Amino acid sequence: MNEKPNIISKMSEVEKSIPTIAKGKKVSTGASSFQAVGKDDILEHVNAGHAKEGIKCNISFEIINSSIQKKEAKGGYQQLVTYVDFKATGKFINTINPEDYVELTAYGQGIDSGDKAFNKGQSYAAKNLYIAAYNIRTGEATDEEKKDVEDKKVRKSIEAYINEKAPEQAETIKKKIVEELGASHFGALPVTKEARNVANNVINKMTNTKSKEESKKI
Repeated sequence: MNEKPNIISKMSEVEKSIPTIAKGKKVSTGASSFQAVGKDDILEHVNAGHAKEGIKCNISFEIINSSIQKKEAKGGYQQLVTYVDFKATGKFINTINPEDYVELTAYGQGIDSGDKAFNKGQSYAAKNLYIAAYNIRTGEATDEEKKDVEDKKVRKSIEAYINEKAPEQAETIKKKIVEELGASHFGALPVTKEARNVANNVINKMTNTKSKEESKKI
């Protein structure tokens, strides 16, 4: 009987699945600005990994410091700026066995001249929590990582077409494509013109597609 993976091994698989995430968000600090990774960009990969591996993360926040200070704005006038420091505690739970979990902490600061400092602080703390939990790399992705992302998109498009064309046969068709191409599993399918042709032929044959009009090239 195969032993079910624990939360550590599940989180390890999530870590492997997350590529380098580009710094695509511009953050203004008033007098200057810098590029950063957006929370949504991180959540896209983390949520996908959690769904696949069976992980639920509950995050609680604690204010550890807050203050309101007067700062000089660009126009030379004084404005009140709120600073809030948060501690985020994340409980990463194995959904198969809820008693199997890991707790991690991270910190984040929210700064705003309006009423958004609290939301910003929680957002930064949660983002830092996931970055630390999964050793997420940020910056410019390597050529290999960019190719891997594009390959995954192609595989997803093939899978989406199979599900649309023959939802009841989807798993059988995917297994046949994997067998024809000699891959270890569907996620390892080579993304080449030849591989796409093989996949297209298997789909057409198993769904009894007869004409070019009925066939959709992947």
